[in-house]
Amino acid sequence: MGRLGAGIAAVISFAFTIIFTFAFYDRYWRHRDCFNDRGNCWVSEDGINYTTSGFVWGPMAVIFAILFAIAVVNTIRR
Repeated sequence: MGRLGAGIAAVISFAFTIIFTFAFYDRYWRHRDCFNDRGNCWVSEDGINYTTSGFVWGPMAVIFAILFAIAVVNTIRR
């Protein structure tokens, strides 16, 4: 059961890594040159006001990538 649990943890953490990476790219990275001194970016084509708070998805993606690596190592070891 240990190997199965580690494998499930690896799949789940990989899925969250992909989701958070996409959120970081979509909400922050592709608009990084547009932000003003107040941290806002108005994109008229989308009708959305992006803020620098979208940066929070990047560290979340890194955390889940680390958890993914740990789960893969645990799966291989068992």
